[in-house]
Amino acid sequence: NRSQMAEAFARMHGGPGVEAHSAGSRPSGRINPRAVEFMAERGYDLTQHRSKSTSEFDGLPVAEVARLIGRTTGATEVLLVRARRAFREAYETRTAGEEDR
Repeated sequence: NRSQMAEAFARMHGGPGVEAHSAGSRPSGRINPRAVEFMAERGYDLTQHRSKSTSEFDGLPVAEVARLIGRTTGATEVLLVRARRAFREAYETRTAGEEDR
């Protein structure tokens, strides 16, 4: 539920040019009541949010991803390549550690 809270803060403080989205790899299908309460204390209604999967954004062309995150297409491609590399390295490191057990 951190991503929904981050989305809420981005919406609260990002200004009119910010379009915020959040998603997870294994969405629970619900928003944690503690997150709803926490954000309500800060003046934001999280009850209208929903738990979304990153797969909802699969297949978007790079230009659309760039628009969503407010970057140029080239910068977004670099970001995606770096993210893929970081995820792969983290996965390989974690997997290697499991093989040692």
